Amino acid sequence: MNDLVELSLIKILQTRTYTVLVLGSEDKKFSIYMEPHVGQIAQEFFSNEKQERPQTFDFIDRTFLGLDLKVLRVLIYDLQETTYFAKILFEHESADLTHLVEVEARPSDALVLALRHHAPIFCSRDILEKTIAYVDSEEELSS
Repeated sequence: MNDLVELSLIKILQTRTYTVLVLGSEDKKFSIYMEPHVGQIAQEFFSNEKQERPQTFDFIDRTFLGLDLKVLRVLIYDLQETTYFAKILFEHESADLTHLVEVEARPSDALVLALRHHAPIFCSRDILEKTIAYVDSEEELSS
């Protein structure tokens, strides 16, 4: 795989029918669309609101904790038309050994886990070049 580019979460846009995560590097910004309920979970990362009862990602996090799995990073590794593909890299330490476990996941789920675990998000330079550039309406007005 070509050079990896670290991505930052630029913003989250929420509507009733979908959520958009805008990711970017110094070179380019692009958007990934997801279901609104997953987007709401992503937005919880930025607030201190606690849910009344555990949600699916809480269950997943507690499972990781119980298995001593650490989310190391998320990799967006493929783009086919407008569909992204992602993997999560986990670390598990047992005795004197460190095991790396790679699991394929929906990008929306992988990105939420990256946010919750403060794990970096990457894609290859090839994937970044394939993305459709996201342009802020404010950027359009100033151009």
